[in-house]
Amino acid sequence: MSDSPSIDFPDLIPAEGLELRRLRAPEHGGDATDVEEIDGVVPPESIRETFYYFTSIPAGGGRLAQFLAEDAPRVTYGVWNAAEPLGSTSLYNWDLAERTCMVGYTWLSLTARGTGANAKVKAALFATLARHGFTAVRLRADVANVRSRAAMRKIGAREAEVEPGPRLYEWDPERRSRSQYFVVEL
Repeated sequence: MSDSPSIDFPDLIPAEGLELRRLRAPEHGGDATDVEEIDGVVPPESIRETFYYFTSIPAGGGRLAQFLAEDAPRVTYGVWNAAEPLGSTSLYNWDLAERTCMVGYTWLSLTARGTGANAKVKAALFATLARHGFTAVRLRADVANVRSRAAMRKIGAREAEVEPGPRLYEWDPERRSRSQYFVVEL
């Protein structure tokens, strides 16, 4: 499994009462309990609703361990409120020359949505990236995902381009959409 490109990101990031814990695949030295707790936040009956706007499903039903084991240069954090697991988010698509990356694959439990947890998570990640010399972060949302796009605007992201090509969904081969990109200057 690939990790972040020569950047030593912390294993723990405080986020205004929440905690971001670095997740790694158990076969690569990760804490299996943390991975299972985050994966278990998504009950089987809510996987489709939780990840409706995702092109691939990163958690639920044992998928988080698989997601973490993929050979992708990605850093993933689990989100906790004390002992309660809430979701996860990832850093990926590194451009070290431009000092930018993507923040995405972000999802929160039904109980954490609308609580301000997303804004706290993003603020903590943005501060961490800025400390590591990053100058901007890119985010994306399905053009039909009104809630996610509003959340991005709320954290100060400005709208950038709309991806011209269609997004394809592993869980529904008939579904097509596009991505709206956003940028946050750090």
